[in-house]
Amino acid sequence: MLTDPRCLPNAIRVGPAPHHGKAYTVTGPQAVTTIDTAADISAAVSAEFTAVVPPLSQTLTGADPWLAEAVGDMFGRVHDGTFAAVSDTIDKVTGRSPRRFKEFIAEHADQWRV
Repeated sequence: MLTDPRCLPNAIRVGPAPHHGKAYTVTGPQAVTTIDTAADISAAVSAEFTAVVPPLSQTLTGADPWLAEAVGDMFGRVHDGTFAAVSDTIDKVTGRSPRRFKEFIAEHADQWRV
């Protein structure tokens, strides 16, 4: 998960030539799950947050069939780990490591306090 999106565009804007025509997979330094994220937010704000993953059949009831198929495919990939890959793009392009999502949560904990 990208938690410091400002650094990549700035690095490319400052030195665009080596990036011309390239496509990057941009992630944070680690794969995180919704359960991990809820636990980290809970710890940061001293309140319980729970990750709830409803059955897709409930979630997509009444949706346009094309949308239901696309969203169902995306969620299936999330759950089977397809989107859990981690890249070193931020480090290679900017020369600095991206923040961990836990650090991002700590920096913005006030936004999750109820």
